[in-house]
Amino acid sequence: MSNILATWICIDDPENASYFPSSKGSSADVSVQLIYWRCVAVFMYTARKFNPELRLVFFSNITEYPTIDNVNYKLLFEKLNIEFYTTPFGFQTPAGYYGSWSNQFYEFSILKFICEHPAFSNEDAFTLLDSDCLITKDLNTLFSTIIKNECITYLIDWYSASYKINGLSRTDMKSIFERLQNFKMDAIPVYHAGEFLGATIASIKKLMNIFFPTFQSLLNYYSNNQPRLHEEAHVLSYLYHRCGYEGGQANSYIKRLWTDPSSYRNVKSGDENYMIWHLPSEKRFGFEKMFHFLKKSDFDLNIYTAQQLHKYMQYTFRVPNISYSKYFYYYIKKSLKKLVNK
Repeated sequence: MSNILATWICIDDPENASYFPSSKGSSADVSVQLIYWRCVAVFMYTARKFNPELRLVFFSNITEYPTIDNVNYKLLFEKLNIEFYTTPFGFQTPAGYYGSWSNQFYEFSILKFICEHPAFSNEDAFTLLDSDCLITKDLNTLFSTIIKNECITYLIDWYSASYKINGLSRTDMKSIFERLQNFKMDAIPVYHAGEFLGATIASIKKLMNIFFPTFQSLLNYYSNNQPRLHEEAHVLSYLYHRCGYEGGQANSYIKRLWTDPSSYRNVKSGDENYMIWHLPSEKRFGFEKMFHFLKKSDFDLNIYTAQQLHKYMQYTFRVPNISYSKYFYYYIKKSLKKLVNK
């Protein structure tokens, strides 16, 4: 049995590309792909720094390691002791299925892969995160919780039932769930975030047994122009529902942190204590800054103490505090946005 932390990148071609709002571009654009590669390097560095013995795994649909900003990722992965698995994208949704985030369905190709590959066993505890996350401490407690519960989730419970999350409200989800399972539900379903998946491999096999016919049904709904689940979190929410996983246990370990006060900021005192920071609005900013900061020392794991690195991350990503000079910068940024949008 082993504890496994993984992340991924899916390289889209122009025919299968979709728009990524937080990256301000198409998933087929090289400039957007570079943003995610930098996130991967920073994610893996922080994971290894705070978890020296943890098994780190990376998945992609490409076969060759890139060189990004003169950083050779083959050498970087060797230094950080990261396993690299090439996993074909087998669940690509057709053009027009939904406008954004289409390659998020790549996660299901990863899950299928680990269910079948001999390097992963039923007893393994597996966590899959988006690459725009930072690890800030030892993850043993997280993995113990996964083993205890078989499957844990990050529950998004602060929106009303009518609020649209990536094009669907939870009321919409209820209607689609009922059609998929062919019976009525007594309650409106909950929405589980897609940036976190934590489960034993045995539990992932249960999820995937339901996923295969579900995915085919969703494609049929699309062909008939019927309402469908748009993105991987909608689908995961359905799979958790079908397997009876109520979820929410990961809310003690991860928080989605919006850091830009010119648009939306939800960071508060104490958030620095989460062991996983998900930072969607920092892909083009904090992650790039930290990438070049770590590059200066050739991603040396020994040059900074854990305390020094954590302090640097708090300052760079403004968790939980933001300086007066930064507040002024964001005030100007917000004012300019208003002028442009008039």
